[in-house]
Amino acid sequence: MKHFSALSMFLVLLAAVPVHARETVSSKISAVTLYADQAFVEREAELAAGAGIHEIRLPLEAFSIDAQSVSAKVFGEGTVVSVQVIRLPLPEPPQKQIRELEEEIGELQKQKRELLDRKEAASRQEAFLDSVAEFADSQIPEDLATQMLDPQEVGATFEMLGQRFGEVFRKKTEISQQISKTVDAIRLARRRLDDLRQPGENEQKAIEVVFDSAKNQQIRVVADYVARNASWSPVYRAVVEKDAAGMELVMNARIRQTTGEDWSDVRLSISNAVPLKGMHLPSLHPWWIDLPRQQAAKKMSGASARREAGQLAAMPAEAKAGHKAADYAGAARKKSAIAFAYEFSRPVTIASRKKDTLLPVYSKALEGEFYYYCVPRINTRAYLVCAAEPDQEMLAGPMHIYYAGRYAGKTFFEPDSGAQKLRFALGTDRGVRVTRKKVTDHVKETFFGKFDRDMVVRELGYRIAAENRKEKTIRIRVLDQVPVAKTDKIEVDDVALKPAPARKAYNDYTGVMMWEMQIEARASETIDLGFTVGYPKGRPPEGM
Repeated sequence: MKHFSALSMFLVLLAAVPVHARETVSSKISAVTLYADQAFVEREAELAAGAGIHEIRLPLEAFSIDAQSVSAKVFGEGTVVSVQVIRLPLPEPPQKQIRELEEEIGELQKQKRELLDRKEAASRQEAFLDSVAEFADSQIPEDLATQMLDPQEVGATFEMLGQRFGEVFRKKTEISQQISKTVDAIRLARRRLDDLRQPGENEQKAIEVVFDSAKNQQIRVVADYVARNASWSPVYRAVVEKDAAGMELVMNARIRQTTGEDWSDVRLSISNAVPLKGMHLPSLHPWWIDLPRQQAAKKMSGASARREAGQLAAMPAEAKAGHKAADYAGAARKKSAIAFAYEFSRPVTIASRKKDTLLPVYSKALEGEFYYYCVPRINTRAYLVCAAEPDQEMLAGPMHIYYAGRYAGKTFFEPDSGAQKLRFALGTDRGVRVTRKKVTDHVKETFFGKFDRDMVVRELGYRIAAENRKEKTIRIRVLDQVPVAKTDKIEVDDVALKPAPARKAYNDYTGVMMWEMQIEARASETIDLGFTVGYPKGRPPEGM
């Protein structure tokens, strides 16, 4: 006697159950959870089901989905037999859609050619301005030596050149952005056209749910899947009160979705979770150690200091008083063991198109300390900084700064997991003036026993002055440095710092120090740095 396998037994039982006609039902996207580079989509459909097997098909319009991510639930009495992605034949070839896409691509290519012509014209304008500037650089010094020129006229000439250079730069930047958007639109339209022209052009993707209904009933089918070509990223708005008493931080979600499916009145959530693309557990390798090798001393570069301070515009004047602004709608926070998500309180509609949608996520008041920050060796601007307690929900993203009700500038917020506090650069303040001057620079006599007579000993000294022109006391942090030798043939000695810095080796940078001072209203403070550098005769060190 032959024994049937479990699969054979299931097929026999399945054959004995009456199979109803295949049903292609319309469905609606009801909920979307949006991640950094994809979307988790839920579709719902309702239908009447009689007792027996039903093959329920939910057509999809998404260009690209992860077939392995598809799952479904049926709310009703019975059993879900299987869930899979299939292709359904379309009743007619989509010739109309093909013609529309071909016309759209032709129009976009025409726009691209026009933009390229405009960019070429702007480049020619820039080249002309370069030639004028080169002529002015060479001719004006000669004219100054041979004739008296009107300083105002010379200044007006350079100011005009600067304005024209700025106009041309902004024009080229704007055209480049438009070209990039047009190229993206052409790529998307061609992808859609390829999908329609491929051998399966008369087919449409669908989720098929096989359901064994226990009785005649009304059922609800909820299918979900991962759709590509969808993303979100944070955009921050920092609003600082005029008296620097506090800061309101608003996080908006910049959403873009070109999945091919419109999201109409959906429950939308955003999450900072990183979906796994394939899970691999970490392994441990041998821990090799070696004798130390000579390394270059760490030094704070100009780019690092500028990035730390932030390059923002000068602070504007106080805005006019008015009515209290309306609160942001925001979203409800949901937290899991490894991530957080926010669900928007109202249904959201986002069409599938190459356009950003901005939605407010949350607004919170940050309590922090305010101080000024200056690196006078790089530049003498004093930046207002707010240091606040870190928040794990803050992700990297652009931040727009508003001070006293007016736009102050833009920076990029990038959280540092190792930092104790978050620091926000809020712009420069002309009410705080910082100068750095060299006060000593001469060669000292070399005394026997301290320096080799073949050495040159150069004594250097600098004075930093910080002036508070405001009507209230301020706190300021000033960074400066002394040189660090990379070789034992150079000696840095006799380092004198007055007053002593609050922190040495600031941010673990050798030779970089930070002074923290409190300056009364209409007062000033000074910092004096002095040191000697010894080096072989005829070989002055680089970097001084």
